[in-house]
Amino acid sequence: MGAANDGGQSPRITNKSQLLDHFSGGAVGPEQFRVGTEYEKIALRATDDAPLPYRGEPGIESLFTSLVDGGAWRAVHDGDALIALRAEDGSSLTLEPGGQFEMSGAPFQTIHETVAELRRHEDELDLLSRQQDVQWLWAGAQPVHGVGNIGWMPKRRYGIMRDYLPTRGDLAHHMMKTTCTVQANLDFSDERDMGRKFRASMGLASTVTAMFANSPLREGRPSGYKSFRA
Repeated sequence: MGAANDGGQSPRITNKSQLLDHFSGGAVGPEQFRVGTEYEKIALRATDDAPLPYRGEPGIESLFTSLVDGGAWRAVHDGDALIALRAEDGSSLTLEPGGQFEMSGAPFQTIHETVAELRRHEDELDLLSRQQDVQWLWAGAQPVHGVGNIGWMPKRRYGIMRDYLPTRGDLAHHMMKTTCTVQANLDFSDERDMGRKFRASMGLASTVTAMFANSPLREGRPSGYKSFRA
């Protein structure tokens, strides 16, 4: 998972082989195949449904601090900002640019283990809701608040993304600050196996989106889509 401080410098990429080696180095045999899941959700102030700022009571920082105090997580800093948590099993809690709360699960052999992990995470969120004035919205996109009403998280790479991504599309900040997703991370044995799994995933994506579409609203009004996130 890397060093405890995300502010460290990574090696500079100078040639294509470094990128290729990074991916080929991740290949494992079928007996080592695992699946890891990621779940993002939106944190809101329970009394008025306002987006949570980074600092405040409640705020994202105070939620992370409460979990660290519980003993199961250790803090990860970017500079002097608490921006993630890590556990001994390899799982982590991280922040998307607008404060979306993401659990990145540990690698498991079976889906039953991933379900048990998700249940433990839900129990943690319930505890935070009892301790602080916060509630959780599991949706593909923020249905009420626009980009301008949501603060930026103090993660240095998000500052780079905030400036660059709008040059690639008008919805860049919307994507960064108001959307959530669920992901599955799969192991692969070689380039061919990775391509086969990627193609199958892309083929299933539209069907899965239709089955679980839950983001029809944008800034309090119907967006015209069942899933504006998609």
